[in-house]
Amino acid sequence: MSIPSHVSVTVPSLPGSQPGRVTDVWHAVDGVRVQVEFPLGGAPLLPVGRAGELAFFRADTGERVSALGKVAYRNDGDTQRGYHFLFGERTRQSLASLLEPRRAYRVHPDPDEPVAVTLTVPGTPGAIIGAARDVSKSGIGIDIPWEHEATLSKQNVIELRMRLPGQAEELVFTSRVRNRCLGTGAIIYGLEFSVSGAPETDTRLMLVGEYVAHRSKIAQRNAAAARQSA
Repeated sequence: MSIPSHVSVTVPSLPGSQPGRVTDVWHAVDGVRVQVEFPLGGAPLLPVGRAGELAFFRADTGERVSALGKVAYRNDGDTQRGYHFLFGERTRQSLASLLEPRRAYRVHPDPDEPVAVTLTVPGTPGAIIGAARDVSKSGIGIDIPWEHEATLSKQNVIELRMRLPGQAEELVFTSRVRNRCLGTGAIIYGLEFSVSGAPETDTRLMLVGEYVAHRSKIAQRNAAAARQSA
């Protein structure tokens, strides 16, 4: 799972402690675990098994979320103190938009109105044409013909051009490759938009957000209709 940059964590009951940084999130048998690393000098001292409030802050969006978590693991290193905090499945939903933005706001394009995508690799001639399989406010999932994997496997940064339905101009992003997965007849790439400056003032992200909101409403309406007819 790709963890957004600049997500910090504080313990409100210990205001003198320094904030930590989220370094990993995974789903375990007993719930969702979030790994947080604190600088040793100002790290909170929390006993294993203790439950308490944790305050999350994402610097690039200004989003703040508080949640109740339990200390499941603690590691004391030479320069930092690490914790695994355990959260229930319900709490995960409140953290999803902050820790898992792609999962929380992912929509699928209408097959009759596909999202056209073109990838350009720096220093490589030509372009790679792919098909968007899902779109979110922070990135995009793309099916890439497998024959391009040899070239793309060496790249972490790719220029992405996408045209949303109803838009005359392409949106151009520098994107970071966050994950690659073997699909059926294609390689599935997960790309994260790299944005400098405030995301809320970026016209490109505003257009992507409008598209995601539109597709999300359609999906919710279709799901409601399916429940009524069941």
